[in-house]
Amino acid sequence: MSCYKKNSRGPARMNFSRNSGGFILLEMIVSVGIFSMVLVVVSGAIFSIVHANEKIRTAKLVMENLNFAVESMARNIRFGSAYHCGSLGTLTAPQNCAYPNGSSFIAFKEYTGSNTVMYRFNNGAIERQVGSGGYVSITAPEVVMTPERDLIQSLLFLFRHLSHREGFFFTLSLLSV
Repeated sequence: MSCYKKNSRGPARMNFSRNSGGFILLEMIVSVGIFSMVLVVVSGAIFSIVHANEKIRTAKLVMENLNFAVESMARNIRFGSAYHCGSLGTLTAPQNCAYPNGSSFIAFKEYTGSNTVMYRFNNGAIERQVGSGGYVSITAPEVVMTPERDLIQSLLFLFRHLSHREGFFFTLSLLSV
């Protein structure tokens, strides 16, 4: 930007230099624009990291809960007796599973012999019933299969030999979190 000043020798040109200590408007607009772009990129990266961290924490909690539920179920089955596979027939009478198809329901006498314990896979959740009480979900709501999230695909109890406990096993088919 220039300005003309009249003096004795004629019009003289007067320059505004950068040494005046200020920024021109164009420099300010460019620097604010660059800063805004950097801020948008950095905030997007931060939000992505926070979202990924939440998904990882949720997956960890789901897996810990599922591990606890399966370990508790395995412990109860291991110390039980009179295993009955499938929901048909007398639940206190031993019954084999149709190997290899299995069943999503098992009943057995608990280790004290006083109560019948039943496990079933129902609506995406593993449920337990003791005696004549109602079924209670042993998996957290985060683990339960919904249309948006299918974590547990199936639960199958299988028997090879009912007379030998080491022949008993169950499988739990999982999908990714």
